[in-house]
Amino acid sequence: MAIEVSCRKCGKAYRVREERAGTKIRCKDCQATIAVPSLDYGADADEFGGDASWEQEEPRSSPGRSRANPAKVATAAAAFTARKLFGVFALMLAGLMCLGLVMQLMNGKFGSLGGFVVVGAVGGVGLKWLRS
Repeated sequence: MAIEVSCRKCGKAYRVREERAGTKIRCKDCQATIAVPSLDYGADADEFGGDASWEQEEPRSSPGRSRANPAKVATAAAAFTARKLFGVFALMLAGLMCLGLVMQLMNGKFGSLGGFVVVGAVGGVGLKWLRS
């Protein structure tokens, strides 16, 4: 006699041998865990003739991965915020430098043309920090 079970995640139906009663199997489609009900018809059996504990989903955990360390998450978030903040400051500085160079060019001081290289470098760093 076979036991009929179905995957709670994708709905695929399976027929399992009686020897697998009370164990767990893996769905071949979605890899979810399926608990095979036991054939215990004792005093605590439900109206369908089995143990009702098999209907509960087990907590998910990914094998080989540990939970994130809260201290590392906070440090990463602070570094993320600092990079964005410094990126904004670098772009503001590049804008002010560019404005100063344009004003010098308007006054006839062409010796400051090399300053645009510095403006480009500072602006590039600011954009890099904003994108990361």
